[in-house]
Amino acid sequence: LSETILKCHSHYPASAPETRLARTGKLVSVRHEQIPRTPEAFWGGEGLRALVLVPLHHKNLTLGLLTLGSYRQDEISPEACVSLETMASQMASAIARMTAEDSLRRSEAHLRSVVTSAPIALLAADAAGLITLEDGRALSAMGCRPAEHLKQPVTAVFKDNPLMLDDLDRALAGEEFNSTVEFGSTIFENRYTPGPGDGGPGGFIAVATDVTERVQLQRQILEISDREQARIGQDVHDGLCQQLIALALKANGLEKSLSSQGLADAATATKICALLDGKVEGFGDPQH
Repeated sequence: LSETILKCHSHYPASAPETRLARTGKLVSVRHEQIPRTPEAFWGGEGLRALVLVPLHHKNLTLGLLTLGSYRQDEISPEACVSLETMASQMASAIARMTAEDSLRRSEAHLRSVVTSAPIALLAADAAGLITLEDGRALSAMGCRPAEHLKQPVTAVFKDNPLMLDDLDRALAGEEFNSTVEFGSTIFENRYTPGPGDGGPGGFIAVATDVTERVQLQRQILEISDREQARIGQDVHDGLCQQLIALALKANGLEKSLSSQGLADAATATKICALLDGKVEGFGDPQH
């Protein structure tokens, strides 16, 4: 075929006759006298004498177009058309399968990239408690490597971490829950989800996220808050205590003055002095 024809038909635009025919899903057979003699339409510029176009369809999707042209025959035989339709069906199935496999590979590669770059670990076990999946960058903090313990009992792998063993027993019993577990200096937030089973627990899937930085930041915030509350309390305590002492001294002086004059208000002043003295003593008590 000429370079002009190859360039013209390497990719059909949406408005091309070939595209419209492919979307109909029906085989089109064109005789010698029906072929336009222009390079832009139906391969006419190549001097073809007969032409058959067979759409490649799979589950109502148009995947491509199979084209057969003859330089010698004026018409493609019906038997050849049947064979072409069979070939087109097989080609469409193969293209769909390869496309699905390629999409699956891309999805797996994307998932792998996420798992290996994020601070998470994935762990799955079957109903018998045997590990079926072990992956993720965060596994290193647990002392594990990806796929290191496949087909091994999950409780045996984490036997040195009692809190983890408790979580695994709950997960194998079919419970769905969140938990927090520490491995050395690393803190994980774990999410356990039951696996598929036939009428009973079918194992579990666990996603462990490294939350060490978040937890440490929370602890620092709490420590700062506690220190600030203690400082404010101390400031209030010291300032109020000094004011109460000053009031108590003045009240005692007033009580003595009223008593020496034999005034009736001396009794009230005595009660005020007793109340202030009690408050001052209370503020001086560390347990107050």
